[in-house]
Amino acid sequence: MTPSLTTITTTDPMANTVEGRLQQLQPLIDEDDDVTTTGSAPGDGISRTDSWTLLDVPPTWSCCMGARACPGKAYNPTPIEHVANTLSHGVGIFVSLFYFNAMLAASHRSLQFYIALVYGACTTLLFLMSTVYHYYEMLYRDAKLRPTLRYYLHITDRTAIYLFIAASYTPWLTLRHCGLLGLNAKWVTWAAALGGMAYQWSFHERFKRVELVIYIVVATSPALAIVTMNDWTGLDRMAMGGVIYLVGVVFFKLDGVVPFAHAIWHLHVLAAAALHSHTVLTTLLGPDANNPVPLVD
Repeated sequence: MTPSLTTITTTDPMANTVEGRLQQLQPLIDEDDDVTTTGSAPGDGISRTDSWTLLDVPPTWSCCMGARACPGKAYNPTPIEHVANTLSHGVGIFVSLFYFNAMLAASHRSLQFYIALVYGACTTLLFLMSTVYHYYEMLYRDAKLRPTLRYYLHITDRTAIYLFIAASYTPWLTLRHCGLLGLNAKWVTWAAALGGMAYQWSFHERFKRVELVIYIVVATSPALAIVTMNDWTGLDRMAMGGVIYLVGVVFFKLDGVVPFAHAIWHLHVLAAAALHSHTVLTTLLGPDANNPVPLVD
């Protein structure tokens, strides 16, 4: 029978010290588990320990940063981090809807309209799924409720990233005149995105470093196609957005080291997505003498 916090007794003189008390509590901390995220659905008998010890968190930051997770385990955010994670991408829903509407209004002929529809829908889906996932984490994670729902919301959150990556390149590789490399890059990008989505459903959180490498490769490889474009206008801002994403990835890996690290990552995604959306709106949509849009109506 597992002892409760109020039934631990000892005659050890160290028991009344902080170190002695933590040693007694450590078995209880080690037994704390949560929803499975190691590649199997909840209920398969796989559990995880979220963090090392309470001593890992400086008292000053204890409300806004949890203990750093053990290698291969998931980080457990504090309640205020859950709120920050939810709000930081909740704002992105409204930003993406604003640009979505503006792009549809600015579209010249049907090809631009369809491209804007794909781009805007995938961008909005990215922020929507992230917000919904973090909202349910905020509601149920600490109480360890609805693990299956949270597990599959996490997968849809991650798969939406691949759709967003492919959609982000589509306007450039479709509305700009490209050579052979550029013409084929958009199809390769969508195929890679679908492959990444299949990987998520099959190996979700099982190989975290591999997962991160796949994201970076899928997100950066299509940029090679820019050398075949006849017009490089706006690509400097696209490159700047790419740098913002890459800087954000650093914070993505610093949970338990930097307070609000995941929310900071979210803000980098929001800033880069807004910059890219504004660039697509002002550079690619509407009549363009250098890149005439084929008549698709």
